[in-house]
Amino acid sequence: MERVEKLAIHMGAVPWKRVVAQAEKTGVSEVPEQDLHDMLRRNPALRIIDIREESEVARMPIPSWWNAIELPRGCMERDIGKHVPDLNTELILVCAGGQHSVQAAQRLTSILNYAKVHSLKEGAKVLCRGHPMYRSGVSKGFQEAVGNTPLIRLNKISDETGCEILGKAEYMNPGGSVKDRPALHLILDAERRGLIQPGGTITEATSGNTGIGLAHVCNARGYKLITCMPSTMAKEKQDTLKRLGAELVLTV
Repeated sequence: MERVEKLAIHMGAVPWKRVVAQAEKTGVSEVPEQDLHDMLRRNPALRIIDIREESEVARMPIPSWWNAIELPRGCMERDIGKHVPDLNTELILVCAGGQHSVQAAQRLTSILNYAKVHSLKEGAKVLCRGHPMYRSGVSKGFQEAVGNTPLIRLNKISDETGCEILGKAEYMNPGGSVKDRPALHLILDAERRGLIQPGGTITEATSGNTGIGLAHVCNARGYKLITCMPSTMAKEKQDTLKRLGAELVLTV
């Protein structure tokens, strides 16, 4: 068997000093949140294995774009092997707590012969951000502020029709429109698949809002943006794109 590096994520249910001590004994190292995206960017083939109680998954679900494999608590190592038979695949293991993650990582290393296992300090909440069922406190930067816009009951029409009719306030995204959502996840998906590299250039034909969303994301993620749009588009949108640092190409 070839030995490949694996990642394990824990959620800190055990006192942290105890987790660190166990990690040192088993060779499990700590990975801070800021390093996670770089790891995912370097290896787009990473797979996430979510092994938690159903109640915890319901309370803190991992968004679909992470393409996580959900397995029940108490599953065996062979169950992971059934879903990811290729030992060259790098894994991120999400468990119910720090001690569980260390123990699971140790079993994966000793039984399946994986070379290295890391533990993410901040736990599954790092992956859950952006899911509508997850609510965090202060947003750390543009990308964490995208989504989670409020639902607003439309009282009059709901009362008249006898139906519960809700409006989704997408204008409360940081870029001012729903287009912030596809802009962010287009870039994150391209990073995970290795289609773009740090400092690269993104091009987009836009009528305004998608370009504005991409300009915000490119600023947050360190990319250059070139946008192409008709010269007839509102000057306010053109000026906004320029102020956000995008290079603007106008067509006739």
